[in-house]
Amino acid sequence: MAGKSRRQALALLLGAVMADRSLAGSNAGARWRPWPADRATPALRLPDLDDHGWDLAQEAGRPLLLNFWATWCEPCRAEMQSFEVLEQRFQAQRLKVLAINFKEGREPVRRFRETQGLSLA
Repeated sequence: MAGKSRRQALALLLGAVMADRSLAGSNAGARWRPWPADRATPALRLPDLDDHGWDLAQEAGRPLLLNFWATWCEPCRAEMQSFEVLEQRFQAQRLKVLAINFKEGREPVRRFRETQGLSLA
């Protein structure tokens, strides 16, 4: 049980560090800017696990973090809980984290999500 608490604390810490650097714009050399209001949002439509689909246009004005991942990618697997914590921590700012799987079918993704206890879109 202590190991699980330690992992959760580390995930929370990692999420806080990532949030501080990415949302506050303090990444060295990186410039974070909102999408220009006078430019059309690029068309991006993706399938989801529930057959509803997702459309970038529906998220206009909302901060998004797109995470491209795969179940076979160890760093990807390790960071998923942190992204979940990050989204929850910045819920008031309406941050949405989208976990976009790279070339795997719905069932492996669904199983991974269930075994990890994830709710990310």
